[in-house]
Amino acid sequence: MSTPLSPLPSARRLLNLLVCAGLLALPLAGRGQDSGSKDPEPPSLGEKTSTAFQTLEPLLNAKNWTAVLNILNGLEPTVDASSYDNLVIQDMLWKIYWQGLEKPDLAIPPLEKVIELAQIHPEYLPAKDKIDKLQFAGQLYYIQAIALKNDPAGQRALYDKSMGYMKRWLDSNPHPKSDEVYLYAVLLYQKAVVDPDHIDMAELHQAMEQTHRALSLEIHPRDSLIQLLAVEDQQSGDLTGASVCLEQLVKMKPMSKDYWAQLMALYINLAGEDKNPEHVRELYACAINTVERAQTLGFLKSQKDNYNLVTMYNQVGQFGKATELLYKGLKSHGIDSTLSNWLVLAYFYQQVGENLQAINVLKEAEDLFPESGDIDRQIADIYYQDDNTQMVYEYCKKAIAKGNLQQQKPFTTYQLEAFSAYELGKYDEALKAVDQAIILVPYTTVTPVDVPGMTDDMKRQLTKRVQGPAVKDLKIFRRGIQDAVKAKAATKDAIDKSSL
Repeated sequence: MSTPLSPLPSARRLLNLLVCAGLLALPLAGRGQDSGSKDPEPPSLGEKTSTAFQTLEPLLNAKNWTAVLNILNGLEPTVDASSYDNLVIQDMLWKIYWQGLEKPDLAIPPLEKVIELAQIHPEYLPAKDKIDKLQFAGQLYYIQAIALKNDPAGQRALYDKSMGYMKRWLDSNPHPKSDEVYLYAVLLYQKAVVDPDHIDMAELHQAMEQTHRALSLEIHPRDSLIQLLAVEDQQSGDLTGASVCLEQLVKMKPMSKDYWAQLMALYINLAGEDKNPEHVRELYACAINTVERAQTLGFLKSQKDNYNLVTMYNQVGQFGKATELLYKGLKSHGIDSTLSNWLVLAYFYQQVGENLQAINVLKEAEDLFPESGDIDRQIADIYYQDDNTQMVYEYCKKAIAKGNLQQQKPFTTYQLEAFSAYELGKYDEALKAVDQAIILVPYTTVTPVDVPGMTDDMKRQLTKRVQGPAVKDLKIFRRGIQDAVKAKAATKDAIDKSSL
């Protein structure tokens, strides 16, 4: 599964979408019905409770939550647990804990008491208030769930509580708004992906159904809804669907940098998963097009983004364009001017058959990285392709003299020096170089095959460190050099004798 898209809105933002202003307003001793309302007239507060509440208004205005809580907690034991007075007290408690003190964990118990009392005594609350309480309880449990870290089981339990209330709320609401269905879809999604390694696909599909339902309730869907659908598509494995959503998002919000970055990443992920070469090429072309559209708006212009664009052009076989962009980026510092990137640039020039230009850019790099032997070694490789043995020999010697061979193994550089020296008839230097190459061939550890009865001590004794297979070829080459030395000496002797 590829990396999920950008995070969903925070819990507080989600809750605040629907928390109305004036939530902490004081309840009245008795409430009259609105004209035409079908809700029964609620009971009146008891005299003692009503009197106590008259002292709360200045404390609420001053946001003296400690004093308010002291009064309410002192008042609670004096009223009947199933009374309307207790419902009003609990209603104020949960609101203060949430909006005043921002402690959702403490807000949940009194809110659940309100819901329970309203269910037993329907006359205590208007129908709309009862529905709203279910919604708030679901959202508070949601906040608790997403705050719980490293405990998937605990999170699932809290999500279950939240979904129970949210489902009751939606079932009680004959005409939910898009925002409200969206919140439920987010909840379902979050529960489905509690454990990223074991996504609950059934719950994920339920989340997608609710997201589509929310989309159907809007004439002009908001970007948050489409983004949620993109996240769900991605988690379900439908990267094509996710890319369609993100294409819509960049049209709606072209000045959102994140959407452009997510769209580019999705096209690259799709290309990486497709096995059809033609499809892969098309998907990389879409990714390239995404970056270039974003760059006209000032986005995706970091050194990393610019290098990504180069690699994508390389992926679709546009080596000339990749080379042009890489050289331009290195010269302007639009791409990080590292030794590795300069070596890649030289390789790109070789890919398009411009060996001379490859050597020229490596010489430019030599001014930036004068201590690097890798540059001289790569120049030697290019001259080797061009059959210029003298230059191969000279640049191998320069590479060895500098050292700092990070990209190439030192033994292969000595090996190439030995070959070029041999071709030039410099047998003594060829012997020295091949001897160094033999010494530097890396060792590998060979462990014996396990057999019944083999102890750890026996295994240690039988374990060997041996050099790689290159040693055999180098030793054969060494004998060839020695034969050439003998042949040269024999020829010299023959000439000397003939001149006597």
